[in-house]
Amino acid sequence: MMRPLSLLCILGILWSCAPVQERTSRQGYVLGTVCTVSAYGADEKLYDTVFAALKDIEERMKVDGDRSEIRLVNLSAGRHSVEVSADTLQVVQTALQFSSLAPGSFDITIGPLVELWGIGKKEQPVVPGREDIEARTSLIDYSLVEIDGKRIFLPKEGMGIDLGGIAKGYAADVARDLLSEAGVGSALLDFGGNILTIGTKPDGSPWKIGIQDPSLQRGRYVGVLSLIDRTAVTSGPYERFFIQDGTRYHHILDPGTGYPAETDIQSATIVTGESIRGDALSTMIFILGLKKGLEVIESLEDTEAVIITKDKEVYITPELEQIFTLADESYTLKIGSP
Repeated sequence: MMRPLSLLCILGILWSCAPVQERTSRQGYVLGTVCTVSAYGADEKLYDTVFAALKDIEERMKVDGDRSEIRLVNLSAGRHSVEVSADTLQVVQTALQFSSLAPGSFDITIGPLVELWGIGKKEQPVVPGREDIEARTSLIDYSLVEIDGKRIFLPKEGMGIDLGGIAKGYAADVARDLLSEAGVGSALLDFGGNILTIGTKPDGSPWKIGIQDPSLQRGRYVGVLSLIDRTAVTSGPYERFFIQDGTRYHHILDPGTGYPAETDIQSATIVTGESIRGDALSTMIFILGLKKGLEVIESLEDTEAVIITKDKEVYITPELEQIFTLADESYTLKIGSP
């Protein structure tokens, strides 16, 4: 007669049969930054699929290149509409929605101004002349963009769409969906300022996401967020800039003035469920500044923020109080509106 197995033996058999998922990662330069995907249970074929999707998004949504749909839309401004893919259409429509949320801050027709300044794209950018800036700024108006089915039309010659403030967020969401559909339940995506988490770590703990100190070198953190199935997207002037005649000019341009945004904050981090949402809002909030920025955040669902001011204050929305830890005592933590 067979002796019954003890519970310990049964558990031992189950554990020995269960596959052990290792953390693997893939890194590549795409979407204008270094993108890193680290996942438990992902194989090389899945990474190939994810990065192929990222490259495809980049090729169709950047402002130049033979496969760029946005390039064709911009070249056809004032003449005729251009049919685009469903993905590009979705991103443009979403960007227009955010452009209307706080007019004069985030605006996807900022393309001519971005091209003029060339910060992060030209080897030696210089401050453009005032007349050139005013001429480009006069072409910025998201409300003029016309959409008919899958066709996009810019009515003024010289107008131009630039999805640099939102396409990376969309790409992160696409990568998340591909991983999740393949059965990956634990992953961390880092797309150069856009952080997205899938599930928890294998031990059930949340992912720890550091908020960069905008006044110090990369890797120094003001605070840490504990995230599960959330994204944290940061905008700040500390990585792409140039200095001319002792003045620093950063890449976040104000569509109202035509110059780099002058604001009372050093960085804005949006915590939400969709990276595309965080991408657009982080830029918008940085341009709006602390008071108006928090007013916008408070009007939205599923949207929280960490805002670092020039006075070394860290403002967080109340819902983040339990998952945010201040890591630098030289900063003062503030909860809620000023």
